[in-house]
This record gives sequence, C-alpha cells and structure tokens, in this order.
Amino acid sequence: GGVGYHTAISNYEEGSLTIDIIDPAEEKTIWRGVGARAVYQGSNPEKATRIVNESVAKILQQFPPQQP
Repeated sequence: GGVGYHTAISNYEEGSLTIDIIDPAEEKTIWRGVGARAVYQGSNPEKATRIVNESVAKILQQFPPQQP
C-alpha cells in the first residue's frame, strides 16, 4: 500500500474586539480586554451577533483584574 495525505486550506479574516474601561474623572483607561477570532465570509447576522456576545462575555470574565 501507499501513503496518502490530504491538505485543506481555509481562507478567513481575523476579527478583534477591544473593550476599554475608562475612569471618567481622570480620563484614563484603567482596564483593557482584548479578544480575537476567525471571521468567515457569509456568516448570518444572528450568528455574528451571538459570536460577538459570547466574545464580550469571555473578555469581561477577566474584569476586574486580580490584585497581585
């Protein structure tokens, strides 16, 4: 028998989401959360909304930051 292999290539863009928490009194960023994931062409709006909401929830799980 011979050895076989398969190669698959997927094209996608990476989307990023940044959430800044700002101290309004000092006008300074006190916390920044960042997330990124693959974004595929042709996603329907409902799926895109669900993905963004899940990403926001995941980022905000890191807030407030743990004190050292």
